[in-house]
Amino acid sequence: MKDVTGMKKQFIVLSQAYYGKSSINSRIDCLQDDICFGLYDPSGGTIGEMLISWYYLENTLTPKLVVYDDAWFALAQFPDLIAELALLDDTNPTPAVIAEVLVRCGFKDVTPRVNPYNEKG
Repeated sequence: MKDVTGMKKQFIVLSQAYYGKSSINSRIDCLQDDICFGLYDPSGGTIGEMLISWYYLENTLTPKLVVYDDAWFALAQFPDLIAELALLDDTNPTPAVIAEVLVRCGFKDVTPRVNPYNEKG
């Protein structure tokens, strides 16, 4: 059993990050956006992170939850999030809607919107 003591619930919205546009444009799989979320150690690292990624399916922007097996334990820590997502079943929620859900479920938006390497910001 993994220890979640002191772990922080956080997320990043790729399209809003300072590096987001170049990351999305460099993809060959037609990714339109994604939100990475999980449990993070304040000193660095994670015990589990997952993605909700948006792709076009038949001209409809559609989200997909991606959870690799090393994050299943972390996903189990979010029953409130799963319940909220269930309410959005088959509605094709936007990244903004999912970000609102994450905030309601106690996640902190830590999207790096300002480039720390650019003096102009």
